[in-house]
Amino acid sequence: MCRIAPALNPLKAFNQSMCYFTIWQSRASVFLAGEESPIRD
Repeated sequence: MCRIAPALNPLKAFNQSMCYFTIWQSRASVFLAGEESPIRD
């Protein structure tokens, strides 16, 4: 989904940054959900 490639035009750079942000956000939400869970391994 996210390709690491030199983005020469601003639109590609914006799309790539939004893609990484979406991945970071999803990982952060999963991490926070795990931290807030009363059941821990």
